[in-house]
Amino acid sequence: MKMRLPVVTSGGDSMGILLTILFVILFFKLTGLFFRVCGKLLGIILSLFGYAFIGMLAIAVLGVAMNALPILALVCIAAIIVAAVRN
Repeated sequence: MKMRLPVVTSGGDSMGILLTILFVILFFKLTGLFFRVCGKLLGIILSLFGYAFIGMLAIAVLGVAMNALPILALVCIAAIIVAAVRN
């Protein structure tokens, strides 16, 4: 028994093209959302590392007292939260 391939007729099959276009648009929207969320998370993580580095640098190089680090960390975390809420 031979297998027959489906016969493709021209015209009248615009629903497949429409669905393809809609899926492509949906894919681009979801990709943009994904990159936006990843960018914000990466920005938060890098800013936390930056603030921690600045705190360590201030304590090590500038001779700030050791009890200033928790205060500096709280101020930096509050600044990050305020910046995240504004955006």
